[in-house]
Amino acid sequence: ALAVDGIMNCPDLVQPESSAPMVSVLSFIAEHDADLLPAFVRHYRQLGVQRMRFCLHGPWPTEPQRWLRAQPDCEIHSQIAGPFKCRQLTAMAHELPGSWVITVDADEFLALPAATLRRTIAGLQIMGVTALPCWLVQRHAADGSLAALPAEAAPDAVFPLMQFGLSEALGVETPIWKEKFSLAFVTDRFAVQRGFHFPPNAEPCEHVPVRGVVHHFKWRAGLRNSLSKPRDIEANGHEQQAYAQWLRTHDWTLPVAGAVPCSRQALLAAGLLVWPDRAQRQALAMRRKLAGADND
Repeated sequence: ALAVDGIMNCPDLVQPESSAPMVSVLSFIAEHDADLLPAFVRHYRQLGVQRMRFCLHGPWPTEPQRWLRAQPDCEIHSQIAGPFKCRQLTAMAHELPGSWVITVDADEFLALPAATLRRTIAGLQIMGVTALPCWLVQRHAADGSLAALPAEAAPDAVFPLMQFGLSEALGVETPIWKEKFSLAFVTDRFAVQRGFHFPPNAEPCEHVPVRGVVHHFKWRAGLRNSLSKPRDIEANGHEQQAYAQWLRTHDWTLPVAGAVPCSRQALLAAGLLVWPDRAQRQALAMRRKLAGADND
């Protein structure tokens, strides 16, 4: 695992706090994820996000909408009925050209590789990439049950275990959607594809020694009903079918043999959360200086 100790540890790479970029969260959220809204908003506020824009999918009760509208940094951007998540989020992003956005579902909580959002973005800029590669890490209850999330409870406390190989344990032999690109810069080529599973600006970024983590709090009480609904096969419909089949034959309880308690230290030790080590920081700093000299 690579060490995390702030932005590159080089003084000339540190931006002043006043230059922290404006970052927005763009989220496509269905009514069955309404239980996560308070925790979702708290998490991204703590991450340093200045505003959150939501596209509500399908019918929504009045109370969660009223709660969202009462939050000063939250906005209900739109409400749609069809399965057009990628198209809608792409359009929402293009309303914020030249800015950094976090595109996530309501059950996805981004963990940064650096200490702050500002430092993470500065590192990506130094490395010349416009998106943060992230591993999708499944989170679930200690006993494997599809537990309910009580009001105002912290998802970390209710779903303390992480399991990177859960898809395989549920019968998906070759899961292809384990990487996400949830934090990205909006260029004129920005396009959300297949639920954030491809770099949105069609630029390579997996080569850099950086990885974030998206905690996936999917495995909650409402999942049983959600899995009964049709899913777009071109997205992850085949995986959802495999999950439903496995859970129906195992009393709707997840396997826990491969799970471990989740913490930042555990993610680093597993190589899931990655930030450049000292030698890589020095090389990146030298690259930046040389690039500046070439432009003189």
